[in-house]
Amino acid sequence: MMTLLFNLVLAGYIAALLFAVINLLAKRQFLDWVVHALLAAANVIQLVYIIWRWVEAVGRPSAICSNRSFCSAWATVLVYW
Repeated sequence: MMTLLFNLVLAGYIAALLFAVINLLAKRQFLDWVVHALLAAANVIQLVYIIWRWVEAVGRPSAICSNRSFCSAWATVLVYW
């Protein structure tokens, strides 16, 4: 599952890059929304991937919240979700 998420993120970023280059070379700017949608989707998938890896490596965030830095890092991830 982790490999699938990583591959989806990579494909999303590469597709967004290709659409951005096509959009720059075109006379009309018609693919802006596609580029933004692909970047947003890739960011969300990458965030899920990072959270999933962290939970598998460390455990539940509430189990390690005795350290303030872990709590603030987890809260930052949740806020930007």
